[in-house]
Amino acid sequence: MEPNDVVLGRVCLERGWLDPEELSACLAEAAALRPSPGAGRRVSPLSAVLVGRRLIPVDELEALRGEIARALASGPDPDQDRAEDLVVLEFLRVAGHVSEEQSHEALGPLRAPRPPHAPARLREILLERGHITLAALQEALHAARAPGTAVTCRSCRASSALVRYDPARVYLCKVCTGELVPSVEFAAEKAPETPPRAPPPAPDVVSAAPGFGKYASPCEIGRGGMGVVYKAWDEENKRWVALKIVRDSKRLEETTRYRREVEIARSLHHPNIVALYEVTQVGSRHLIAMEYVDGETLAGKRMAPGEASRLISTVARAVQYAHSRGIVHRDIKPQNIMVDRSGRPYLMDFGLAKSQGAPSSITAVGTAMGTPNYMAPEQAIGRSSRVDQRTDVYGLGAVIYELLTGRPPFRGANPLDVIRAVIYDEIVPPSEIDPSVPRALEAVVMMCLDRDKKRRYQTARHLAEALEAIAIVGS
Repeated sequence: MEPNDVVLGRVCLERGWLDPEELSACLAEAAALRPSPGAGRRVSPLSAVLVGRRLIPVDELEALRGEIARALASGPDPDQDRAEDLVVLEFLRVAGHVSEEQSHEALGPLRAPRPPHAPARLREILLERGHITLAALQEALHAARAPGTAVTCRSCRASSALVRYDPARVYLCKVCTGELVPSVEFAAEKAPETPPRAPPPAPDVVSAAPGFGKYASPCEIGRGGMGVVYKAWDEENKRWVALKIVRDSKRLEETTRYRREVEIARSLHHPNIVALYEVTQVGSRHLIAMEYVDGETLAGKRMAPGEASRLISTVARAVQYAHSRGIVHRDIKPQNIMVDRSGRPYLMDFGLAKSQGAPSSITAVGTAMGTPNYMAPEQAIGRSSRVDQRTDVYGLGAVIYELLTGRPPFRGANPLDVIRAVIYDEIVPPSEIDPSVPRALEAVVMMCLDRDKKRRYQTARHLAEALEAIAIVGS
């Protein structure tokens, strides 16, 4: 496809090959040359006018068109293109080429349905509107595509990357505030291995509890829609576990959810998904023994943009793993993401999960399953057949939204009010609640929360890559 004529004209102005009056006249003449629908080979009308008027030599025009085409080139993956555009935009902002108002203005059209012949990419919009020069765009592209400097924390050994590493500066780890040094230097130091984190100490006194089988010293730590969760001591394996017990196993729905969670949890083995140890039954009580995570959920938490991007990108990778196994979580929310004392996140509670492409035996048509404040529109209207991996992308976006603003995307006096808002109301952009939220991160969040799932990130992996790119730029 030929470069957009308006972009070509802007670059001609930038290079001094045309003045504004000449460009206006050429564009008017080019508009009259535009081929009718169904015509054969498409030729850029402005190119024909420029050559016909002998304003630009053919060889220079061809070279310029190739230069623009490379800068605007779209790959086969539109979500990956969008992620790269956000990184490029951040570089342009940091370098002073684009103001906050200009970047916000350019992001607007990307959130709405795109009419025919409209600019498809953020960089094309910026060029077309004259906000940046081609030279500035090429500089930002080079910086964005350059490999970052791998760095490692001296204290906690967390690894990350810095796009522009300055040896004269001191960089601190986002996890523990220790000093970051190039990973090559760190390896050369041959620092001693950090010992693994010690498990929580065993109880001084192990007290048996009726109805818990071999699990002793139970202490309630949470309640959910399906059952009660206890911290309990597994005397046989000498470890603490999170023990979930179904409230009333005689209820068909809860028993079905119990079996579903067991089946799904057994199939998932990922470092950021809570592991299933054992399934057992004591009398009429169904028990699930899971990995105990010594930490807190994200419920009620707020985080700095960089920290939130890093944390949720890790969770998104875990969600992508579940999707690759054909599992959609359907209930991603702050309460279902646990973070341990070292800052490592864990996704948990697959009680509402379903296999992609398989009907849900516990979801009646028109029944909204999930938590209203974090529910995607296709869930809110009770269309379980429309729920897919993009529904989980919405949930991840809702979690980031709350981490940045301190509130979920939609609120209401009761669940029905929230569901109505999810279906009909517009989302308030995070920066209107907290102006410190970076525009690039806001664009990622708003794309996740798009009412039309076709305009969201199509996979959790694409979301993870976009968040990782923003986290690197913000380092």
